[in-house]
Amino acid sequence: MKPLSQSAACAAKCLFAVMQYMKSNGGTVTTKEINDIIQENVKFTEGELERAGKLQNIRWWTMTQFYSIDYNKAGYILKKQGSWYLTPEGEEAIKLGAEQILRNANAAYRTWKQEQDLDEDYAVEEETLEKETIINIEQLEEQANEGIRQYIKAKNMILEYLQTNDQITSAKIQEMCGFIKQQARCVIDKMSSEELIDLM
Repeated sequence: MKPLSQSAACAAKCLFAVMQYMKSNGGTVTTKEINDIIQENVKFTEGELERAGKLQNIRWWTMTQFYSIDYNKAGYILKKQGSWYLTPEGEEAIKLGAEQILRNANAAYRTWKQEQDLDEDYAVEEETLEKETIINIEQLEEQANEGIRQYIKAKNMILEYLQTNDQITSAKIQEMCGFIKQQARCVIDKMSSEELIDLM
């Protein structure tokens, strides 16, 4: 059997670490936790720690995101609302080991791709572009979810503060929430539009 490319081998060990972690910890992780899980459980080569690509992301992180799409299409993991879930198929696949899981996931991705009524002679560049687009969408969704979480946390802090104080300033919101002026202004405007606070 042909050895995995360096990029695929990197992704295989990173994704395997995440799957093993999920199996031992309730079957789910947030997207934010994945980075830490991998860094704590995977030994990297120098090349895997370099920055690469258009966005100059660390190579191991880029490869993990890129190949995670294969794992998703293979049904080993589900990605939903900023979290990854280990499926029963994924839990069973762990027995195969890191490299075989990646090979099976890649084959499942290619099968899925062919079922999409696309030309079987699609180029690797098209596959790369499609996966980069999916990765960008996932990153945007995570940023949106993080923004919502930040707003809810800030809103609750502000409402709690207003229970014992008559008013709150933008500077106080910045201090309490660790926001810059623009973020505080956005929270004030949003809470005002929800009629939770009155502007003065």
